[in-house]
Amino acid sequence: NDCFRPGFDGHFSDCYELRVYNRWGGMLFESTAGQNHCWDGRNKAGDRVSQGTYYYIVNLNGIEQHGYVTLIE
Repeated sequence: NDCFRPGFDGHFSDCYELRVYNRWGGMLFESTAGQNHCWDGRNKAGDRVSQGTYYYIVNLNGIEQHGYVTLIE
């Protein structure tokens, strides 16, 4: 996949937030743009991040879920 977004059943757009962090807790990505917006492996400055495992938090309609995503080049 070229872009990461957690999978959900159904359609939503208003109350969706995705945040991705590095291992030191630095936020690399944040989006509230709805389900069609995803993380492409770049930081806030637009630079590609290194291969590795990253922590994500997704909030959908007030329900927060979290997990890990592994970026492989």
